[in-house]
Amino acid sequence: MDQIAQTRGVYLLDEFDAIGARRGDPNDVGEIRRVLNSVLAFMEEPNSTNSLVLAATNHVQILDEALARRFDEVVEYLLPDPAAARSIIEKRLGKFKLAARSWAALEPALVELSPGELGSVDV
Repeated sequence: MDQIAQTRGVYLLDEFDAIGARRGDPNDVGEIRRVLNSVLAFMEEPNSTNSLVLAATNHVQILDEALARRFDEVVEYLLPDPAAARSIIEKRLGKFKLAARSWAALEPALVELSPGELGSVDV
């Protein structure tokens, strides 16, 4: 964290729930708690405003509440509705067009898939 505090940059903390889980949870590990406390302390330092810190998680429900106070913005990405899912698949398919009957059979399999999962479908 000292190096990050001294170097201006954009920092992406992906899978942030791995270190940002609620303190005191039954699965809490002491070492991870120390990492979380270091991250929180870094974000409170005056020079941390020279950097942009982004954190991403698929499990926002387990994050420590103290974390939300350290971020200026929280952006939530929801799962796409059926029309948006179809649009993502159509872009992935390019010039290949599916018949309406094929879409009717495919749509139930698209429920609960993220944009990333929809975009990585093998075609």
